[in-house]
Amino acid sequence: ALEERNVGRLDSLVSNEESLANDMDDCGFRMEVGALADVDGALDEAALCLQHAESYQRFLQHTVNEVNKARQMRYEKEKETKRLERERAEWATGMSQAPIAEHAAPYVPLEIIPKRTQLMEVVAELGGYYSGIERCLLLASMQRAFTSPPTFIDIPKSRALKTSLVDTCLFATRRSAKRAFATGHCGTASAMTNFCCDTLGGVLLEVITRRAQDSGVAK
Repeated sequence: ALEERNVGRLDSLVSNEESLANDMDDCGFRMEVGALADVDGALDEAALCLQHAESYQRFLQHTVNEVNKARQMRYEKEKETKRLERERAEWATGMSQAPIAEHAAPYVPLEIIPKRTQLMEVVAELGGYYSGIERCLLLASMQRAFTSPPTFIDIPKSRALKTSLVDTCLFATRRSAKRAFATGHCGTASAMTNFCCDTLGGVLLEVITRRAQDSGVAK
């Protein structure tokens, strides 16, 4: 479950008050979408589907490339054979052949499957839905960390304060990004990477700044 991953693995940094806050609903997320653990499991399945579909597409593309590569090799060999036969005929007769085969046309790869298949469109559509739910799950996980009572640890000989807020948010962000990359789909991975960067640079930074100002560390 996502609660166990984001909280259970950080027991040393989470207080009892935070554990109680983590059990609370996140801005109606549970009512609209479902429990975080259920959504997390569903996204694992969706990522696995995308991964298999992307692997199958790459397999098909590799097979097409190999077929065209073999056809090109046979085409080049036939062209070379014709050139050698023409040269032998010229040596035997002492006369150059008529310009029958001056410059052979370059090889044109055979289009076995279209460049844009229906499978690609379905995978892209599924990737869009996946990215949207993954973004909501990331924001809900971060919101759970934000609603937890702030706890700070004083660092000796320093005005800095250490909090588990950053660790929890970075863990959730890393999990979402790794799962998006695991799909193997470039569009999905790119969309989630951009969103993770924007979330860390915008939402998390704003919350940390306000927490630091409230605690008197920053002005």
